[in-house]
Amino acid sequence: MSDPGQILYSFGPFGTSVCRGPYGVFKWQRSNWTRVELTDTCLRGRRQRSFFTFNPRSSSGPVVFEVPYAAMQRVRRSPHPARLGLMDVLEFTFVAGGEQKVLSIAGYKGPVARALEVLRRFVPAELIQG
Repeated sequence: MSDPGQILYSFGPFGTSVCRGPYGVFKWQRSNWTRVELTDTCLRGRRQRSFFTFNPRSSSGPVVFEVPYAAMQRVRRSPHPARLGLMDVLEFTFVAGGEQKVLSIAGYKGPVARALEVLRRFVPAELIQG
């Protein structure tokens, strides 16, 4: 992984689900295990080691994904497919290893909106939808 960067905002793991590819209710997800961090260089996910050692300010868990802002091709915010009204989904399309990939993160509306505010500082406006 690259330079850790300064953490500007983080949310999760509770109420947060991460999905490789477009988000779907019936797709495999990591629910309540991943703390999402937005740094000054990238979007990163860290797996929380254990419910019993959970510390909301800790960033010591292993990195499960890292997407540099420079690699992002699109960021899209959409309502959660369950339509409960409490959650939104952020979908990231990016290039890694010469391939186009998709990563989706579902979370409560407030943290997702705040994450989008941070992303707007680093990702060109024309790449952000929603």
